[in-house]
Amino acid sequence: MASNSSTPKIKLEKLGSGPTVERPVEADNPPPCTQLSLREDETKVVVPAGKGIEFKINMLKYGKMKYKWTSTNGEVLYFDFHGEVKQEKEVKEVYFESYTIANSNNMVGTFYAPYEGKHGWFFRNTGEEDVVVNFRLKGQYAL
Repeated sequence: MASNSSTPKIKLEKLGSGPTVERPVEADNPPPCTQLSLREDETKVVVPAGKGIEFKINMLKYGKMKYKWTSTNGEVLYFDFHGEVKQEKEVKEVYFESYTIANSNNMVGTFYAPYEGKHGWFFRNTGEEDVVVNFRLKGQYAL
């Protein structure tokens, strides 16, 4: 299989928190009896040149969301679509699971939250100009 030398290799060990951070018991809490109300939003996120930024939403366990994001002018960004379990007590190292890590200028999908918490994207812009990411979201979430 050929590889593109300009695309960084992502190791499986880099997905999520790693073996030293325990999965919180709250990840196994039962789903709520009632989900958040359906909503639809369009928003823009600026990823500064040479920097990274996170865009997250709050979801309850088994909440559903459809999403689409595109970068302006087709700029390719590194991203990690991931989620953090909502924990009762503050912890030193937050547990998170990565759902998708890639380099792209767009993403479209449906997401079903495996636990209550913050879910969203970390973007890294290695370019020399700011990049605007246009989001469209529809589902059971809170900003």
